Amino acid sequence: MATALSKALHHSGDLIRQINVEKERLALLGLFLKGRQILFRMYQHFRISEAEGSVLDFQDLMQVRMKNDDLRTFLTDWEMVLTGMARIPDEDILEAMFKSQVQRHPGLREHMAYYDRLHIGHVDRSYGALVAAVRQYLEARRRNKTREEMSRSMGGGRALVVTNARSQDKTSRKKGSCYQWTKMGKCARGERCPYAHDANSRGDGRGATLARRGVSNRGSSSRGASSSSRSSSAARSSSPSPKKVCKFFLRGPCKHGDKCQISI
Repeated sequence: MATALSKALHHSGDLIRQINVEKERLALLGLFLKGRQILFRMYQHFRISEAEGSVLDFQDLMQVRMKNDDLRTFLTDWEMVLTGMARIPDEDILEAMFKSQVQRHPGLREHMAYYDRLHIGHVDRSYGALVAAVRQYLEARRRNKTREEMSRSMGGGRALVVTNARSQDKTSRKKGSCYQWTKMGKCARGERCPYAHDANSRGDGRGATLARRGVSNRGSSSRGASSSSRSSSAARSSSPSPKKVCKFFLRGPCKHGDKCQISI
């Protein structure tokens, strides 16, 4: 145990030197330094009296300052130091120290003006009232910030919906077809054009709309197909049908002669 404690205190400066001196002294007497003796030396070295601890704590409290009007950080540091103090100072001292830090904060000017008008001993002119005012201000600012973030979030959504609705309404109010759109298939004015750009009325650059041209092509195809069908039918009807040959004629003279009803 003594060896382990000696290794643990290898970088402890003065304390390890004191322990080494004690070990040498005991070695001359034929004794060894025990682990509990090292622990007692450690306790004596790090022990601070209650009075010294209170002074140090009060000095730490005096070092708490509000920087850049950061009231929340100041309040957090102030309360943390008070929590670790062995002896809490009187409220008169706390009130004077706390007031010296918060009285110039922009958000507390009205409350501090009210505080200064009160007579000494008033319930609202005390350390507890000052701390409560600071907490109330911080809570109100937190709620306002949350409300503003929600308003921006919801307001942005409404603005988007209104913008889309206005855009659709503006498009629906356009009357008549754009000449460039129906003839050339494009318009130099784009969305600013006061006339409608209907996809069905878009031109192909040759003076006809794509929809009308498609109908025309389909009509031409139909008419061509009908004409071709009629021509084929007419050709079939005008072409001579193949003649039948008398079977008797193929074998020799037909017994019916010129009176044979089958063409020869």
